[in-house]
Amino acid sequence: MRCRAWSGGCAKTSKRNLGELKIRYLFLDGWYPRVRIGKKRVRVPVLVTLGVCANGQRMVLELRLAGGESEQAWLDAVRSMAARNLVAPILAVIDGNPGLTAALKVQWPKLAVQRCTNHKLWNLLAKVPAYLR
Repeated sequence: MRCRAWSGGCAKTSKRNLGELKIRYLFLDGWYPRVRIGKKRVRVPVLVTLGVCANGQRMVLELRLAGGESEQAWLDAVRSMAARNLVAPILAVIDGNPGLTAALKVQWPKLAVQRCTNHKLWNLLAKVPAYLR
């Protein structure tokens, strides 16, 4: 029952009109939850888009199953939101994925894109020897 309820909520979310929400900021990232398929546990890529409205309210705009975080997958997600009347936001905060950056620039060429501070710090820590962390 939980899976049906969750998938129904995702279907409603992926079809609603975004024009009336007045989204100013986007946060986009890939999420890889572990799911059980048959007897195997695998990670499935989900493209997640969060939006912040002009009044500061935060909400999930889209959750999309994808084969990966390719430019085409992100472009499909961004175009889907634009088709649902999402106007160009002021800023998009992303993890640094070049495919995501390219997809955003195709849809909204003048959009300001910022690298997520947490992702940047995680990348830097991964390069530092353990004894210096």
